[in-house]
Amino acid sequence: MASPGITVRLLSDPSSEPAQAVPHSGQGYQELKRQCLQQRRLFTDPFFDAVPSSLGYWQLGLGSENIKGLEWKRPQVGRMLSSPKFIDEDMSRTDVKQGQLGNCWFLAAAASLTLYPQLMHRVVPRGQSFAREDYAGIFHFQFWQYGQWVDVVVDDRLPVKNGKLVFVRSCQSDEFWMPLLEKAYAK
Repeated sequence: MASPGITVRLLSDPSSEPAQAVPHSGQGYQELKRQCLQQRRLFTDPFFDAVPSSLGYWQLGLGSENIKGLEWKRPQVGRMLSSPKFIDEDMSRTDVKQGQLGNCWFLAAAASLTLYPQLMHRVVPRGQSFAREDYAGIFHFQFWQYGQWVDVVVDDRLPVKNGKLVFVRSCQSDEFWMPLLEKAYAK
């Protein structure tokens, strides 16, 4: 008999349907993306703005030397790179680099996802890309929180200083699933 208050469901259990994720802050990814594509505009997240207070307070508080010169950029064509990718097919746990501010705990957990493809595709849903015809500046990720899956939507504005991502990044400079996952987790 399972302990009260603890629910365990293995991802490989074929008898169970994957649980629907609850939208965080009521933001439905598909509808928001559809609206952005229809209106030909890039998504800007009203719940997690591209401002210093979204970075935290410890080493990044207002007036900190660490945020001087910091910019928020989108990796789309014409901004940071000529051809950004959401995810590289040949990714592995060694493909990620720690950010400038020492976020190794997140890096280790996220990199471990690459060892479990089924869980990776639950946390980092398939079908997301920077392809021009489908690009709206919006991405989503799913986290297990308080006994349920929660779908977190983010825009793709990322903190950059001196031309480099401030936090976690991929060894492939054109791959962005990891920094966007970190942004979703921070939200």
